[in-house]
Amino acid sequence: MAARRRGKTVAPGPVEHVVIIVKENHCFDNYFGTFPGANGATLDAVVKGGLWPTTVVFVTWDDWGGWFDHVDPENVEQWTDGTQFRYGSRVGCLVLSPFARRGYVSKVRHSHVSLLKFCVQQFGVAAPHERVTAADDMSDCFDFGAPPAPPPDAAPAW
Repeated sequence: MAARRRGKTVAPGPVEHVVIIVKENHCFDNYFGTFPGANGATLDAVVKGGLWPTTVVFVTWDDWGGWFDHVDPENVEQWTDGTQFRYGSRVGCLVLSPFARRGYVSKVRHSHVSLLKFCVQQFGVAAPHERVTAADDMSDCFDFGAPPAPPPDAAPAW
């Protein structure tokens, strides 16, 4: 299996550890392609395939969807004119794993780059950019010292 983007191969070689699934979305500014199983069936396949003990699934959104957020984003990086460059309104991220903290709501500032930082930390590879190096690694969302949680009985209906 090779890494693919919109039907085109973007990196030769096997993709063994990280799979990115984008759910079909026909919204005018959010169309990234299709993957019919990007729903509860994806998690169900992970469980039925015996991969649950070694899997982390991050479910996140690409934008805030127009909902009001009472918390202003921190200005951690800006353009030369002083306007905000990096962060916008917060978006949710669900962490599904046998080692995810149950019922936990993180108060740490994460970003989409944090997901890449998690991969960099787990697989011991070099960070491809200084933003990845500076990002949080989502570690507060896990308790790797606790006994692993059993797999879910049924796929959630999302």
